[in-house]
Amino acid sequence: MTTSKHPLQKLIECNESDLASSLRSYSGRCMYGADCLALDGDLSYIISNLMATALYEGKKFTDTEKDEIINALSGVRTDSMGRGSVVYFPGVDFVSGEDAEDEDSDEEESDEG
Repeated sequence: MTTSKHPLQKLIECNESDLASSLRSYSGRCMYGADCLALDGDLSYIISNLMATALYEGKKFTDTEKDEIINALSGVRTDSMGRGSVVYFPGVDFVSGEDAEDEDSDEEESDEG
């Protein structure tokens, strides 16, 4: 099954810091086994990196995508993992490389029509 990446995941992947490398799937408290997008690290570091990326890369996103990012950020949660933390976004699916829809082929198909 292929799925489109959430705009928040696309924003994180724009970032060339270690933020993109800490992306993963996570099932947090009261999620009853459902998975969502997560990042390992300190909340303030993650939010500041997301803000910086949004300021520089924001023009690449539609208004609808920006609204989806804002909604995802409003539901952010954290869990302590002993030596570190995980920051996660319930309701935002994490899409790994093999599950990602090929967005370039979709654009080519729409150009042909």
